[in-house]
Amino acid sequence: MGSVKSAFEFYGYPVELVDHPRKIRNLSLIVLAGVGSFGTAVRNLKQRHLWEALDQAVIENGIPILGLCLGMQLFADSGFEDGEEDGFGWVPGSVVKITTPGVKVPHIGWDRVEFNDPDIFRGMRYHHFYYMHSYHVVPEDPESIIGTTQYGADTIVAGIRKDNIIGLQFHPEKSQSDGLRVLRNIVEAFT
Repeated sequence: MGSVKSAFEFYGYPVELVDHPRKIRNLSLIVLAGVGSFGTAVRNLKQRHLWEALDQAVIENGIPILGLCLGMQLFADSGFEDGEEDGFGWVPGSVVKITTPGVKVPHIGWDRVEFNDPDIFRGMRYHHFYYMHSYHVVPEDPESIIGTTQYGADTIVAGIRKDNIIGLQFHPEKSQSDGLRVLRNIVEAFT
């Protein structure tokens, strides 16, 4: 959380860490960052009464949301990390384990992103971003995919976008200048 907060503060954006559902209503952009497992994240958000508040803010009130790594994975219909668990269902699809033969899991390190969303990925110098994950999103609608990365023989979804919902599988807060620029582009596009 600290590095995500610092990345937004680098550009002077005000950041508030939310620990209560009522605080979500007044945000101009929600950032759902996550490291860990799908099932644990779902249970923690529900236990803190943030699950329903997030769903209402994003779907009913149209507040833009950015999901980072596990945060993006929660946008899918379901995840299989701790057994099957329902996600928000905002972006139809599932979250499955990387099973590509001959690659290390978890996928950790820098990889190039091929993108097709010039608003979000404008101004990139190197197109390489930092990853740290064992599971990845497989969206049902290819139109929701805004970026991909090649990992071994497989193409992994690096970014998704649907209406006011955007997700990145990589960690922009750990991806140096291009990562910071992506965050700035998202703020400019959605607020």
